[in-house]
Amino acid sequence: MTTFLSVFLGGGLGSILRHLVCSKIGNHWAVMSVNLMGAMLIGIAFEYFANKADLRPEVRAFVITGMLAVLPLFLLICSISVIC
Repeated sequence: MTTFLSVFLGGGLGSILRHLVCSKIGNHWAVMSVNLMGAMLIGIAFEYFANKADLRPEVRAFVITGMLAVLPLFLLICSISVIC
């Protein structure tokens, strides 16, 4: 249950972060920059957590699955809803 809550809170924080970045840039470059930033940060966080075995799984779920995965995933969800 705590992992579920970690993903939930991380996803909310990631959504806010995406909105802030996109609203500051305000054009099509915002989408590309957020997607690239999200992919890069997921890779960095994954490598960091692979070397830190003493961290709790909730922390990994909060950062990678919750907060960082929302950045590039939101565009995919919007694209599918527009196409369908």
